[in-house]
Amino acid sequence: MRVRTVLAGILAGWICLMALWFQYFRIEPYTFVPDWPFAALAASLPGWTSTAILIFCGLTLFTFGWVAARWNWANNWRRSLQSGAGMGLLAGCLIFDFVGAFWFGIQGHAEILSNFYNPLPEADGIAILIQALFQTGTLLYINFLRIVFVCALLGGLGGIASVVVDRRDFWGKDPRNPEGWLFRLPAYLLTLSGLINILVTVAVLTVLLQRMQNTVRTFAATYNAPLNVGSAPEIFQLFSNLDVWLAAFIPLGLTWGWIFRTWVLRKRLQVLSGLWLVLSTLGFLAVVWYVAPGLLSDPLTLILLALSFFIGAFIGFLTEERSEGFSYHLSDWVGFALSYGILAATQFIAGIISYGLVVSLISITNIPHLTAQGVVDKTPVEQVFQLYTLQSTIAFVAILIAMAIGLALAGFASFMRTVLGTQEVPPLEA
Repeated sequence: MRVRTVLAGILAGWICLMALWFQYFRIEPYTFVPDWPFAALAASLPGWTSTAILIFCGLTLFTFGWVAARWNWANNWRRSLQSGAGMGLLAGCLIFDFVGAFWFGIQGHAEILSNFYNPLPEADGIAILIQALFQTGTLLYINFLRIVFVCALLGGLGGIASVVVDRRDFWGKDPRNPEGWLFRLPAYLLTLSGLINILVTVAVLTVLLQRMQNTVRTFAATYNAPLNVGSAPEIFQLFSNLDVWLAAFIPLGLTWGWIFRTWVLRKRLQVLSGLWLVLSTLGFLAVVWYVAPGLLSDPLTLILLALSFFIGAFIGFLTEERSEGFSYHLSDWVGFALSYGILAATQFIAGIISYGLVVSLISITNIPHLTAQGVVDKTPVEQVFQLYTLQSTIAFVAILIAMAIGLALAGFASFMRTVLGTQEVPPLEA
């Protein structure tokens, strides 16, 4: 992404984070976390506070979608939508990484935390634990999709509204249009990191879900009472699959759309582009075959994944080339590093990291109390504070690591282009 879009997305995300942090870290936990230190403040606020904060964030995202489009001098609806939605995507990723993952994690464990000081029979404690594991996964994976989609949608609407009102309202200096390969590179890298994320997340969650379902059957046999988890296992599996596969399929679709656009306009397919089509197809087929063979027998997931791929390909095909052959400036590299760092880090945080953190810090920590086998030495407040601190730290470090990896790979690509004498071909517009 171009640095103007990235900076707008980061600023919009930061503004929303401040408001959402106040609501979902200081205020909301008081309803189920005993001895919450901000309970008095929470009780004094009117009931419409949460709604007002969400409306404020929605308006912020819409406004910054407008800003991103005008700042990028977008003069048609496609470029405006691209700028606004890209801004919203980055803001949504930041919101989930630093607030959403924390909040939905503890919300899924609300019953465990609220019963911390209550003596529980072993059967009741185990039932609460199992239900929390299913509920937390469902909340995390559903709401990740919801947050990112809504943020991108609001940003995109802001971008489109800006061009409808005044398409010649340009802000700042005329944005440069350097070579395009650096701005396309994140999609290729996100496809590869998405494959790695699928391998890790699907492997871990498959084993975990099997053990959880075995525990449900063991519970029924041990206590002679069925544990009603309803459709929770199926919902958990559906949305966890969607999260990790969508995070790889959409950028894959973008790359295919770009390749087919060039193919249609130039009437030829470059060797490297053809190689990418073949290798990416084989890579995804291998992952499905060895890691998630059950996906082939799940029509709903397959339809949703195919739809996401074609949406990505459609967006890529409509993307207009704006390269004028200028060399890159430092700001271009900063925009690349920040956008790839945020998106790649979010792939893994929304994959297994956010779920694994809350399970290890709250579920496992409270097992002695839930099974009537001991006392937990960390209070609910301490557990929640520790989770928030560690979640935020890991998100920040993950972004920095992804940025470093992205810059290293982009530097290598630039070096190889120089060695091979690769030059940007002047764009053709449809």
